[in-house]
Amino acid sequence: MYTPNSAYRIHLSNDINFKRAADAISYLKELGVEALSVSSPFHSVKINDRGSATVDPTRLDVELGAETGFAALNSELARSDMHLILDLNPSQMPASHENAWWFDVLEWGRQSQYAGHFDVDWTKPIALPVLDRPIDQAVQAGNLQLTFDRQNASLGISWADQFYPFAPASYRAVFQRTKNKTAASLVMAADNATPDAASDFHAELLKIFDQADITDQLEIASWLSDTSHNADHLIELVSSQHWRLVEVEGTLDRMDDGHAANSKLAIGLRIEEPGVFADFHDALLSLLDKTQVKGLRVNEIDGLADPAEYTRQLRRQAGKETFLVTDKILLEGEKYPDDWQVEGTAGYEFVAAVANLFVDPAGMSKLQDSYQAEFEPNAELPGQYAHAKASILHEEFADELERLAGLLAELQPPYAEKLLLRRAIAELVAELPVYRTYSSSGGYSPFYLGVLQSTASRVSNRDGQPVDERETLAFILGILSSVSDSCNAESASLFTIRFRKLTAAVMAQVLQKSYVYTRYPIALDELMLSPTEASNPIAAFHETMRRKAAAAPSGMLATSFSYATKFGEDARMRLLALSEA
Repeated sequence: MYTPNSAYRIHLSNDINFKRAADAISYLKELGVEALSVSSPFHSVKINDRGSATVDPTRLDVELGAETGFAALNSELARSDMHLILDLNPSQMPASHENAWWFDVLEWGRQSQYAGHFDVDWTKPIALPVLDRPIDQAVQAGNLQLTFDRQNASLGISWADQFYPFAPASYRAVFQRTKNKTAASLVMAADNATPDAASDFHAELLKIFDQADITDQLEIASWLSDTSHNADHLIELVSSQHWRLVEVEGTLDRMDDGHAANSKLAIGLRIEEPGVFADFHDALLSLLDKTQVKGLRVNEIDGLADPAEYTRQLRRQAGKETFLVTDKILLEGEKYPDDWQVEGTAGYEFVAAVANLFVDPAGMSKLQDSYQAEFEPNAELPGQYAHAKASILHEEFADELERLAGLLAELQPPYAEKLLLRRAIAELVAELPVYRTYSSSGGYSPFYLGVLQSTASRVSNRDGQPVDERETLAFILGILSSVSDSCNAESASLFTIRFRKLTAAVMAQVLQKSYVYTRYPIALDELMLSPTEASNPIAAFHETMRRKAAAAPSGMLATSFSYATKFGEDARMRLLALSEA
């Protein structure tokens, strides 16, 4: 197996493309670096201020330099006898029109050839929480524009910087009262379109529109603009699609049926399905045979339904020689899952261990006492996440909490009142001290079973806890511990998967959002960082390293993060030195 002794990480962007990375190879070689670790090289779009995400895992990103740029980077790596480690995120994709798979789903609904690729509830239209006001108000304000989008060769609605395609069956309703010849040709093409030939359909639409007389094109644009100002007709057209636009705030609707992360920007992938796995990984895996790519880093692995099974499948496809790591974050006391077929983590836990070498426990205690007395008397300390988790859960995941309560109600608990079920689930999620729990071969490892039991016990034994809530918690624990014993194994399995993914999503949101410069000295206000309670930080560091060497000897040791770091290593060390002073 290829195992790098050292790697240097670069986050690719428009400013740092394949060529700029290639230009740095000789310098990195002089530093002693053996491998370059980079974010996904495949076609991506910017999703927020923090970064971008892949929308097409089958082709290299044009803005990064496409095939020519990647080939140049690969050649430089080969000349320097260095290798490449690539990121991938198999748990979700951006829910945008740039995502061709998702575009096809919005256009064709459950007939789409990609309908099974995403976690979508097909019993109702896909809810797209994007509006800043009710749809009738958005239409009245002129914010929704009916348009023929040349780039996507499709008829649909534009909103902000996104485009939502109409189903071909609705083209006739859009142009039913116009005598425009080009519009009639567009309708005929739509009438003959089939979901298995969607690309031919769009090519035909673009050909018809481009070959039309400019006066016809202008007449169509004018017709669509007038329709956009006919509120009743436009709402009727939108209501007939496979999707519907809803408000961002104040709705329990989400586009995503099974993915527990905030899905206003992303849609969960059903990567556990063989066809989806193949479509997502084929191009990536082909690089292992023909390029300097020798390693893969799996991001957001806790968003998967079954991380252990995914790593087994990835190992089978990538081969025994490929270096595989995940961005799994281990919280205090959490052990690395021993049934994952990977070399270890991306190394985030190393940052916390090293930081604690530079913390004077006595000095840190004085700083914390002063801070709490002066600024935040009731501040939660690192590791005490319950209050923040409860807030995040009810603010951002109320719909997922409601779904879990509904699933639990189907399993005939002793107290089936939905409010009670929802409250018990929420308390269990808020108090869970790890990202999520895992099981293999139908059962939990002793560690995670112990975590679940101790969490439920802690909640149940609070002063004044009602008897019926204690019994409900015991019932939930029974479901999570033994799905097969349930009266409805299918609902129990779905509840268990969604519960695990929800706990991971809530913890991630808390660590990334809730504690922004609000706990401990700011050098420790990072994802994964918290001061050790050990009286001897040096001995604690060595013990941590011994455990890591035993559990994952080839795992990474990262000295900084890819996206969550607020300080570079030097600045952080200077700030930590304040505890000594």
